[in-house]
Amino acid sequence: MRVLFATSELFPLIKTGGLGDVAFSLPNALVELGVDVRVVVPAYRRVLSNVDQLRVLGWLALADGREVRILSATHPAINFTLLLIDAAPLFDRDGLPYTDDQGHDWADNQIGRASCRERV
Repeated sequence: MRVLFATSELFPLIKTGGLGDVAFSLPNALVELGVDVRVVVPAYRRVLSNVDQLRVLGWLALADGREVRILSATHPAINFTLLLIDAAPLFDRDGLPYTDDQGHDWADNQIGRASCRERV
């Protein structure tokens, strides 16, 4: 079996609450059962500064014409394949995934929400 998880948080790289813990624990439990697991997470500045063996796998063209890089990386605490979506205008900034350093929502938070609604 092969499983792909997509998450906005992943302990120990980026975490604001319980999602980061589950996004780490569940894939690890599945790996122990012999499942081929990959986890994809945004390449937040904080994530990039805490991973090793960063490698570019390719590029993905988005519907609006922008391109994002797909990266792979390792971390000593992570025993599954780690993939990163590198969209610098959205993720290369200080703060947390959903808010800036002052706790205010990022002005572009709706981009991800709108994209998800269009696909449902």
